[in-house]
Amino acid sequence: MARISVGFTRTIQYRDRMGRSFSPSDLIQLPRVSANEGAVLALELLNEAKAHKKLPARIDAARKRLEIAHHKLQAALTPAAGETADTQAQILADRAIDNAWSATSDWLRGWTKLPGDEQAQASALFAVLFPDGLAFTQKPYKIEWQESESRLRAIDEQKLGKTFDALGGDGFLHHLRAEHKNYGEALGVTSPKKQVEKIAVVRPALDALLDALRVYATKVAAHADPDEAGSEELSAALLGPLSTWHSRAPAAEATPPGPNPPPPQPPAAS
Repeated sequence: MARISVGFTRTIQYRDRMGRSFSPSDLIQLPRVSANEGAVLALELLNEAKAHKKLPARIDAARKRLEIAHHKLQAALTPAAGETADTQAQILADRAIDNAWSATSDWLRGWTKLPGDEQAQASALFAVLFPDGLAFTQKPYKIEWQESESRLRAIDEQKLGKTFDALGGDGFLHHLRAEHKNYGEALGVTSPKKQVEKIAVVRPALDALLDALRVYATKVAAHADPDEAGSEELSAALLGPLSTWHSRAPAAEATPPGPNPPPPQPPAAS
């Protein structure tokens, strides 16, 4: 059975009597790409097509479909005003949690320098919270959040809140908890809804672009005909960016080193 639908969103699908499908998605194997990579690959193909003033009608229809899919993916990838604000909120939240832990460290360090029972309590608490000083506040955002989370959990599990109270530092602990909560929300660790919504928008746009790219590649490849002068050259030029993309790989992966040759053996004694 063969089915051909012709139009702006023209697709070609063949199915033989055994039920095997020969649609563009079956015939064209695209490289694995992220949404950003897919947008770049489509743009390179579209720019190559623009270099040819007059394209065959079928190729041009597929190009237009690819162009529309590319515009939609670009729109899905473009950060909204709220997302830009989210990035700024992350920076501010990071500074706030850094300051909260730094202030707590300074407060505790002061107690460790005074004689008396408070010194021992402060030293014990300091050892739990700052075994490596404030180095953890310089780690990547989400790693730092986990470091902060682990310290606050230790305070709860070891009932170290009593030490804060005894040393008059309940205000520091309250501030730490508040800034830690804000930090998690700003990073999307404790409220990942916005990140999920973004993925839900980008994924369909990428899938649509890849479908359009397969149809385009199918139409361009089918145009090549050894009996039609210039058709093979046009197909090769239009698919050039896709062919080049297939060859993009780190040198170490493209040519993996072979095993070291065995050392030369000494000649046998005569």
